[in-house]
Amino acid sequence: MARLIALSLPLLLSASAFAAGFAPGDLAVIRVANGVGALGSTATATYLDEYTPGGTFVQTVNLPTTTIGANLALTLTGSGVNEGYMELSANGQYLTLAGYNAAPGAATSSTTASATPRTIGLVRLSNGSVDTTTAINSGTSGNIRSVATVDGTGFWASSSSAGVGYFNYGGLQTATQLSTSPSNTRVVRDIGGQLYVSTASSPFIGLSSIGSGLPTASGQTTTLFPGFPSSTSGSSQYDFFTYGNNAWLCDDRVSGSNGGLQKWTLSAGTWSLQYTIGRSATVGDRGLTVDMSTLSGNPTFYVTTTANTIDRIVDGGTLGLSSDTILVTGVSSGTGLGAFRGIVLIPEPSSLSLLGAFGFMLWGFRRRRC
Repeated sequence: MARLIALSLPLLLSASAFAAGFAPGDLAVIRVANGVGALGSTATATYLDEYTPGGTFVQTVNLPTTTIGANLALTLTGSGVNEGYMELSANGQYLTLAGYNAAPGAATSSTTASATPRTIGLVRLSNGSVDTTTAINSGTSGNIRSVATVDGTGFWASSSSAGVGYFNYGGLQTATQLSTSPSNTRVVRDIGGQLYVSTASSPFIGLSSIGSGLPTASGQTTTLFPGFPSSTSGSSQYDFFTYGNNAWLCDDRVSGSNGGLQKWTLSAGTWSLQYTIGRSATVGDRGLTVDMSTLSGNPTFYVTTTANTIDRIVDGGTLGLSSDTILVTGVSSGTGLGAFRGIVLIPEPSSLSLLGAFGFMLWGFRRRRC
């Protein structure tokens, strides 16, 4: 009975931020601010934008900036480029992100979690509803960067000072730090039932696994992928994806310094950098999502860049055959869009469980566009 109740909790999503559901095949991207004024170091209104794969705008979902009932505010630091990375739940039904229970203009990462709880956002894809009833008020401080979940009942969050922590859904939670090193982590992700994290702090530069499977207790070991450097001056890795013996990793340095989308391969037990797909010598990448249907051929990725664009990248197998196309261009000040952060490609029904697929099919049929 207790498990049934726990599993039902994320279904009771708040009506405070209802929008239309996200269509399968579309892109959801986090946007910080509305493009008016410069981005500063305080809490800033945050939004979820939906685009078609071709870059056509569909809708915006506003994230709360004040407490409404049990739902807390979820804002991000305006200039905090290492915050705001988004995940798709393993069951394909939710988007997850993390921010601060702080009104626009208030302090964020300079405060403790006990003073400014770190809010978890759980967004149901089928109707666009936003649940921000879960927050961390102990067990972490500094920047909160990303959060992953299997089904919305438990979460793994990455931060700048307490590594990756695990906690449950609902109310104010204390995060259990899984591993004492590294403490400064960026993007945490569940890929195929294994927990991975990206880092850019020596001696963990690149990608690491945390424990075995999806651990929830302390005392885990974080293991750097063999072949990734323990120390590389200037490396700045963010979002990532792994598939078989291949890994793709965003680096926000300029492409002339290996910034952009890096392609790594595993051979004889060691990972090595093959090439970096960069649009220009002055642009790096941060947010990343993949079109799963393309993995058997030339994988197609969507990235958010340091130039504040959403790009489509096709990995042709070598640098010369790969391509990078700008789909959407935003601005961080003046009239226009705010700053793009994390990005997720909404899955097609074929990638979901039977029950999940049925729900997605109903809403996908209603919202499909030519």
